[in-house]
Amino acid sequence: EETAVKEKPDDLLLARLRVSAVRSLRLSWTKVSDAEGYDILFARCGRKYKRIAAVGADVRSYKIKGLKRRTAYKARVKAWKTVNGKKTYIGKASPVVHAITGGYTETRTNARKVKVKETELGLKKGSGAAIKATVKAVKSGRKLVTHSNKLRYYSSDRNVATVNAKGKVKAVGSGSCTIYVLANNGVRTGVKITVS
Repeated sequence: EETAVKEKPDDLLLARLRVSAVRSLRLSWTKVSDAEGYDILFARCGRKYKRIAAVGADVRSYKIKGLKRRTAYKARVKAWKTVNGKKTYIGKASPVVHAITGGYTETRTNARKVKVKETELGLKKGSGAAIKATVKAVKSGRKLVTHSNKLRYYSSDRNVATVNAKGKVKAVGSGSCTIYVLANNGVRTGVKITVS
């Protein structure tokens, strides 16, 4: 069920989960060009996902209310369209995003910003480079909610450049793409890669 229609370059589905009010979170996500709608999966961290909403193609954010204070939650989004009369998911679901609700604990907080040393890299086919990135927290001196790697890396076009879990980029074919660097809650920045 996860994949039936391949994603196109630049159709990478990325989500972000942020505090909207003390007991609510807002999930937002990027557009997938052929999508007819999006399914929203949500759960308290450590529990199984439930589909809490299905929204139309023109919707790009969703508010989740009535949550517990100071509690970590997780979410992901799936894009779909109709193929031969059947609801078919496009590419992969968004990477999981985690965030803690408002009224922060004394020890944990969410990411506020991702910073990279270089925003553009020019590479030759077959060569590589490492992306150096750091995360700024909403509340300094507290640990970030990290239920996966502190930073995750995704390429908008793997035919141009690939990236591994440690941020090492490999130039595959000529063209340009973006490597996105994500914190746990989906706060992100991009590094433009040009391969000659």
